[in-house]
Amino acid sequence: MKFIVEHDEKENGYLGQYAVHIEYLGLNYKVIEVEEKYVSWLRGITKYIEPSFNIELCKKEEYISETILNSQDMVLVSIGTKSSNKRIDAHYNMNTHTFEQNSTRKDTQGCRWINCYSPTQKIDAATYIWCIRYLRDIANEWQKPIIIYANIYVPDEAYRYRALTYKAVNSYLSDIDGVLITKCAKADICKYYSPSQKSYEFYLDHIIYLNDSLEQAITKAMPYLYTSHDHFRFKSMYRDDRQNSVLFEDVFYQTIVPDQEIYIPLNLGNFREPDDYEALGLKHIPLIGDYGMLYAKKSVFDELGEVLRMEVSHPFYVPILSYSPCDKNSITPNFSYSVAPENLKYRGKGVYIGIIAVDDVDYTDEALLTREGKSRIACIWQQIRADEGVYWYKDQIDEALLSEAPGEMIKLPEGESSSTVMLGIAGGRSNEPNYSGVATEAEFLVAKVNTAPEVLQRLYGGMPCEGAITMADALVGALKLINFAKEKEKPLVLCIPFNGNIDPHDGSLILYQMLGQIAQREYLTIIIPAGEEADKMHHYSLKGNQPATTAVNIRVQRENQNIVGIIYQKFVNIFTTILYPPVGLGGEPIDLKIAGVTRLRGATIYSNGYKISFLNGAIRILFRINNPPVGEWRIEITSDTEVLSQIDIWISQQDLNEHITLNPASPFITVGSLGNTNNVMTVGGYDKQSMVVLRSSGRGYSWDNRVKPLFITDASNIIAPCKQGEWVAVTGTLAAASVMLGAAATLYCKFIDEQVFPFPNTLVMNSMILSTVKQLDGVEYPNPSQGYGIFDIQTLNALLSIPYIL
Repeated sequence: MKFIVEHDEKENGYLGQYAVHIEYLGLNYKVIEVEEKYVSWLRGITKYIEPSFNIELCKKEEYISETILNSQDMVLVSIGTKSSNKRIDAHYNMNTHTFEQNSTRKDTQGCRWINCYSPTQKIDAATYIWCIRYLRDIANEWQKPIIIYANIYVPDEAYRYRALTYKAVNSYLSDIDGVLITKCAKADICKYYSPSQKSYEFYLDHIIYLNDSLEQAITKAMPYLYTSHDHFRFKSMYRDDRQNSVLFEDVFYQTIVPDQEIYIPLNLGNFREPDDYEALGLKHIPLIGDYGMLYAKKSVFDELGEVLRMEVSHPFYVPILSYSPCDKNSITPNFSYSVAPENLKYRGKGVYIGIIAVDDVDYTDEALLTREGKSRIACIWQQIRADEGVYWYKDQIDEALLSEAPGEMIKLPEGESSSTVMLGIAGGRSNEPNYSGVATEAEFLVAKVNTAPEVLQRLYGGMPCEGAITMADALVGALKLINFAKEKEKPLVLCIPFNGNIDPHDGSLILYQMLGQIAQREYLTIIIPAGEEADKMHHYSLKGNQPATTAVNIRVQRENQNIVGIIYQKFVNIFTTILYPPVGLGGEPIDLKIAGVTRLRGATIYSNGYKISFLNGAIRILFRINNPPVGEWRIEITSDTEVLSQIDIWISQQDLNEHITLNPASPFITVGSLGNTNNVMTVGGYDKQSMVVLRSSGRGYSWDNRVKPLFITDASNIIAPCKQGEWVAVTGTLAAASVMLGAAATLYCKFIDEQVFPFPNTLVMNSMILSTVKQLDGVEYPNPSQGYGIFDIQTLNALLSIPYIL
């Protein structure tokens, strides 16, 4: 039996032990003949294996005009039945591997036509590979471009499309300035480019599949012979005209470097089996069922543009999120403090408290240990690449705690740790000082995800910072913890303490929709802080009938900045969106409504142009100003508005655009993008002493007019561990979310004790919390600053005593 194999060269010595015959096709490809009884052995030592299947040679279309034949210095090859055309310069018998050159023309000048045939009109796959390899050598020897036209048919459909044979053939095509054109039925062309179920990895198919005659195919290929003297363009034919049109036609996407790995969510209603994407060389990351997102280098996505265009979500966008920053004031450790009432009946036993982090957690801090000195962290997942990562389980963390240098086994934070702060508030406990968080008997889960690549931060975020991540990575980390808790059959209260600005603030982005659906799972509550953007002047909103011209200034207070902004509108007819540079800079105004890249006195302005969002039907303009001079840049919008009209402008959050503000600015559309996700628990902060909402706490309305946050809680000067031996008083919505992590954990503990079924999800937990919030006299609710009211952690015992109604 004859097989085509691809294998590691280190295994060469084993191939000869049982093989009857070996033919070397190239560095990694061989033709092996073995007895049937040794086939299983062959499969065990080779990387990939395929029978040398049958190929039929079809009747050749012999006519090619002399004009074509005399117009180019090239090698023309026709593979099929033997031709008697007198213009043919040589015949190649594929069965005997003999080259019969026409006696009247022995030179190699001008166009040389070679006819490859078999007397039986049948060959096997190995013979076909040999033929292509021989033609490669001929073209290289004669130093000519080559066009190969194969009129062949494979009876066995299993080997008709993207077989190992064609993978080997492609390895030869990449070595020449030439192209292989295979004739096939028009209805079957798409099958050659579709994913296969083959086990081997994806390869680039340099073969062109056409339903054209020999002359028609040659006519199409010939314009690509040269672009300039002695420079061949056949690879451009493959790259430009078939498979390498970019996947997304927008300025920002095209600015991403080809080698950058990116996530692309799939279309919600039009995708294929995960294995199909893996066969294409794409990493498929499941989110819900078979639905997921793809991960690969941008260049790979572009090479598959025609295959994927209908299956991926539009428009392409990378949400860049950053930690909701909070104020921290160091305090002396000589204190006694409890975040929640000390006489709580339930303390979170049997419940996981999870956080998504970008920094390391101080697992050695006493506040995160049991009284016996063991870790209360059940699992730390550390991301490496996409959904690949390393798990550190409780036993391994305990082992590190016993070592002389724990940080050498499992990394410890080098400075302050927001992760440690959050877990301390949610459920920490220590004796010295006497400190108690909320759910002091809960266990902890941590997913540490990677910082977003700098190139993506600059394109979609602003100024790069260490605390910025992509939404895709946040979702990957969340699912790792959710699945861990599911396996252990324990409820999970999870906080994603990140937010962003550059999106419509309505939860319509695909990954936010996924998070909202996941939040409806039983045994799970997802909590998001409202963010710290209310006083940062990064938002502007305009509603209703307005003057024909509206102006908003972008104030640049420091040099070498990178501004990313977005304009969203609905029920508005915008005529122009003109960006004017600072007075004295000079240069022409730029209409952001027109997609393009403009350079202006050291600054570069990128605009994606005036486009409709496929996610919420709004008109959006995504823009970026790189290296703007200090001063005021003015956006002037001319439009026709009506009663329901709405125009909103956001620039990136504080961590990414610290020295940039809008004037005028609006505080009541400042809840972070993640906090506007449907079905999650979004919490803001207030100062209990002064009964005033924190100045920076995000507030107002989502873009689809839902009041956010859901409620507020005391988040002023909440004491927490920060790093070993150091304690801080924390103020901000990060502290508010941490308090609610603990509160929700105690409620789940109550449900465990009462053997409740089914367990609440985020929506049910929201309902229970709202049943006890306090509403102030004279204030209308829902309120854009307070949501539906104020949750007081001191009333938690009363909440725990309320019967759970199924």
